Amino acid sequence: MTSKNNALSLLARNLDATGDITTDAIASTVSFGVDVYDSIGLLPYVGNTDGNQAFVSSTNRLYIWQGSGWYSIALINRAPTILSVQDSDNNSGPFALATDGTATTITITAIDSDGDPVTFSSTADSDFAGLATLSQADNVFTITPFSEDSATTTSGTITFKATDGVNITSDINTFNLTFAGTVNSGNALTSGNLIYRSSTSSTTITVSDTSVTAYVGLIGGGGAGGGWYYGGGGGAGELLVTAEVTLTPGTYTFACGAGGTAPANTIGALGGNGGQSSITMTGGASIASSSTTINAYGGGRGGMDYSPNANIDGADGGSGGGGGGNGGSLTAGESGGSSNIHSYANWTGYGNSGGPGTGNYSVGGGGGGAGSAGDGAGDGGKGGDGLDLRTIDTDLAADWYTARGTYYIGGGGAGGGLGNANGDGGLGGGGQSDTPEHDATAGVFGGGGGGGGHTNTPGSDDAGEAGGVGAFFIYIVNGTIS
Repeated sequence: MTSKNNALSLLARNLDATGDITTDAIASTVSFGVDVYDSIGLLPYVGNTDGNQAFVSSTNRLYIWQGSGWYSIALINRAPTILSVQDSDNNSGPFALATDGTATTITITAIDSDGDPVTFSSTADSDFAGLATLSQADNVFTITPFSEDSATTTSGTITFKATDGVNITSDINTFNLTFAGTVNSGNALTSGNLIYRSSTSSTTITVSDTSVTAYVGLIGGGGAGGGWYYGGGGGAGELLVTAEVTLTPGTYTFACGAGGTAPANTIGALGGNGGQSSITMTGGASIASSSTTINAYGGGRGGMDYSPNANIDGADGGSGGGGGGNGGSLTAGESGGSSNIHSYANWTGYGNSGGPGTGNYSVGGGGGGAGSAGDGAGDGGKGGDGLDLRTIDTDLAADWYTARGTYYIGGGGAGGGLGNANGDGGLGGGGQSDTPEHDATAGVFGGGGGGGGHTNTPGSDDAGEAGGVGAFFIYIVNGTIS
């Protein structure tokens, strides 16, 4: 008995404060292998060497052989197991936080095979501090996202932990907060989730977020209105619009076509055609796997009747040729030139050829010349309507209305009248109007210029209007452009 007590006393002196065997106590002949046995009754009592170790799985105990017997030196405590990390809808990470400030509730489920009680904790990384706040009640964690003007990051991680007081298990989860319409618009304008511009200077926008979806529109420059006599309205630039599509990461360069130059204020002078607009995509950028270059034709110039029997037809153009001249008989103006529409996968082209003086043409036809002779009070034909963006997406249309005061984009210019108070050339721009001699939404992007009114006094300010500059828009539905 004394020998056994001495052995235990020696063993105790060779353990440190944590219960581990000290290095000095281990002989050079000791084996470090640990054999595993199902029960204590299976431990061998022959062929052992001092220092042999054995683990008994049924009791989670570790034993060491010391001379004549096995001695328990530690109770092995297993770490808890995290079974699930889920939100209230039973979704697992990564987790998307709500952009309206609604909190996300995360519940951690864990067990401990040793039967010890489990407690929970968490650690958030530095990026999470700019994303949301975190609170805890036992195994339930509440994440409350910041508002768009308060958040400084878009993604962060939380490491959830479960411990039985001895061992700790952890599970790292990512939380994302993405506000639609988070943009760096460069030299473009913004309204809500909308990026837009009408300028002959190019605009470069970089996309790095892989989750961006958007509506994209491109319109060519509008054609100028016809000169006098009886000038027809200029045609709208070609209008191309996508459905909601993916914008892959890369660089998008938008170049807007110039509006057609106004005709000189002399009999028979012609205005200019609108310029082509384009999107050039580089660095992997693409819009719904379409071509890496998208072009939109410019609108055609308006025609006119500059002497009683000599018409000059409106030119062919993009989504609307120019409106025709009035034709010498002072009746309804002739139709303008034909339209041309590109065909790109995932894009829809809009437009019509120019209409006569009494025309009411949808999406981009130019207006015609004077409607009738009468007492000289004939009005020019209405320009073609622009595209009503409410037919594409109501949220897009709402932001467009906030930015531009109209739901329409594009449209041909109205034709000229007969030179009385109501007979001036229609204003440039296009769009829907109930007043045939004017365009009530002048300046709508990409519209054609109005036609010139008729006068018997050369040199009066009665020539056609210049065409509207081309344009583009991006309406962001999901993701971030930064």
